[in-house]
Amino acid sequence: MSERPAGWLSDRELTEVESAEHAFRSPVPTQIVSNGEYNPLPQTEKQRQVEGLIKEYADKQQTMTDTEGDSLIKRWLTLDGDESQLRLRYVPEFEKVISPKKTATFFQIDRRLGMLIDLHLASQIPLVEP
Repeated sequence: MSERPAGWLSDRELTEVESAEHAFRSPVPTQIVSNGEYNPLPQTEKQRQVEGLIKEYADKQQTMTDTEGDSLIKRWLTLDGDESQLRLRYVPEFEKVISPKKTATFFQIDRRLGMLIDLHLASQIPLVEP
């Protein structure tokens, strides 16, 4: 094994990553990109679920059956609901350290940023063919 500064990928880790040129083209970041000085956290289970749904939409956009369409939309809506439940769980935590008014402002900004991200993703995912 070659000598690398702390935080850089080992030879074993390098063999496990796929070249960015060959990775799935997705509007959602699906692979860690690093200069070796800082390695971001690995993809979460929720991020893998979103990536999987996007891949399914892309793969089946022209051949999707009614059953597949029903399953996909229900899984999307479940993920949306999970995100709302997470926000609701954190409201009391925020209100312990900042006022309810500031908490409302924070969650307004958080939701607006989320909607911008959702819009960006939606603009890159083709519609399912009727």
